[in-house]
Amino acid sequence: MKTVHKAVTKVKNKRITAAAAADDMRMYWLAYNVALESDVVELLEHLNIKAFTAWEEVKGCGRSGPHLNDEVWPAVNALYMLVAPASLEPVLVSEVEKIRAQFPGEGVKLMVQPCLKIY
Repeated sequence: MKTVHKAVTKVKNKRITAAAAADDMRMYWLAYNVALESDVVELLEHLNIKAFTAWEEVKGCGRSGPHLNDEVWPAVNALYMLVAPASLEPVLVSEVEKIRAQFPGEGVKLMVQPCLKIY
């Protein structure tokens, strides 16, 4: 994931705070197979993302198949939710696409939505 460091130069050292204008903020949902945990954590660390909410065991079904954490479908997902500036979106999209290309059989999905307010 050394390529992450290059992509970060555009957003380097930007602190993600509630003081940022709501118009500039997005809520990012990053769902992934737990097999990709180290890659996702490394990505967030390189982007200096310190504030997030994480779910360690998330069940679901997508293009990579069911992840239900049972005897039939033993895979399981994890999920990060974070609020960050909209300027981070192209970097996150690019890096998620790189992870997906590196591990085509594993599920990783980035969902983006506006963040109206932070209280």
